[in-house]
Formats: sequence, C-alpha cells, structure tokens
Amino acid sequence: MKLKEVEIKAHKDKKIENILNYDFEYNLDGNKLSIKYNKKEEVLYREIENVFSEVDYDLDNDKVINLDKILKKWEKVYTKFLLCDNSELNDTAVELNKYYRVKENIEFILNNSLFFPYLKLMLNPKENFKENNFYNLLGFEELQFNISKKMEIYKDIKTIQIEGIIPSTFNFVALKKEVRDTLGITPDKLFEMNITLFGKVIYEKDILKEGELEIRLSTNDYIEKVYRLEIKE
Repeated sequence: MKLKEVEIKAHKDKKIENILNYDFEYNLDGNKLSIKYNKKEEVLYREIENVFSEVDYDLDNDKVINLDKILKKWEKVYTKFLLCDNSELNDTAVELNKYYRVKENIEFILNNSLFFPYLKLMLNPKENFKENNFYNLLGFEELQFNISKKMEIYKDIKTIQIEGIIPSTFNFVALKKEVRDTLGITPDKLFEMNITLFGKVIYEKDILKEGELEIRLSTNDYIEKVYRLEIKE
C-alpha cells in the first residue's frame, strides 16, 4: 500500500508544503498491529531509517512489543558507524546513541513521532478513545483529543468516519497563548483559533482500500497548519 504524509504551513502570503511518501504494509491480529514501511524519498542515512522500519504494537496497552529487536538493529548500525573511517558518521552515531540505546526512549519516539500515532488511530478497531495525546504535531508540544468513530456498512463496503474533539480537561487557553506569543500578536489584537480532527477509512470485504486523517489548526488571517495522512492501495 501507499502512505503519504502532508504538512502545510501557511502564514500570510507564504505557504510551505512538505510531502513524504512511503510504501507500507500492515497486519492486524486481534490487539496486535504490525507495521512495515519504507520511505520512498532519499534519506541521509538509510540504515538508521531502517532500524525503525518494522514496528509491532499492543493496541490495548499502547505498547511497542518488539523493542528488543529494534534495539538489536540499532546496536548493529551504531557499531558499524562508530568503527568506520568517517568522523561525521562517528559523531552521528554517538549523538543518536544517547537516545536510541534506551528502550523507553525508542518507545516514546515511535509513539509520538513520524506517522505512527495517526496510523494507529486509523487502524485501531476501537470505536472511542478518551484524552488521546499527540506530540510533535503542528509544531507545538502537545494536543489532546477525545476520538469517536462512526461506522456505515453498505454491501461489502465499510466506511468509518473519525472525529476528534478537544476535551474540556485540556488547557486550550495556554495553547492559544503560546501560539499568540509565537506569532508576536499583541493582546490588543483580535485572535481566534480553531483546531479540528477528521478522518475516514474505507474497507472492502474487510480489506483496507483507502483512508485519510487530517488535523488542522487555523486562526483569523494569521496562520494555518495542516497535518494529513493518506492511505491508498
């Protein structure tokens, strides 16, 4: 299958769009979700990228369950880079090893970066999620949503609609202030902000055909940021 990550940042007359494409496959067996992916664009260190190319999740407990295998792959890459006759690779290996040598760090990275959190949300058969946290999204520290899913079935086609609502327990006022300060908007200026999460997943005979998940932050005439994940056969 094909997976596309799209990030769009619009500020006044400027618009920046970043697109990443992947080949990916997945298997859902009960509460276990297995993901394999390969980034199609050129990357600086393909061997480092491949360390995380296969990830297994326990969806019930939101845990990565193949950390030992991932850590062993990293240790091989780390040793190779450390012993090679290239000071840049030596330094890169030493710096990354500060984080990748610890299982808890690897799990945090996989749970809160790349496309994994959003792909898990789309493919998880659960109907509702309370206070789901998203990190490293739209350039801010944290967002939180209550997630609901609605299913429609017509013959062999199953469509799942996904919607996210920011819960009342989340400190939206603090986030809004952070955005205002980042943009340098003075208190005397009107500043409105809205954040939405919508998605859709389509199955035919229980086989995933396509899906999309979009999170959008918009303000009155100041800035708009969009994160979108797209899946196609």
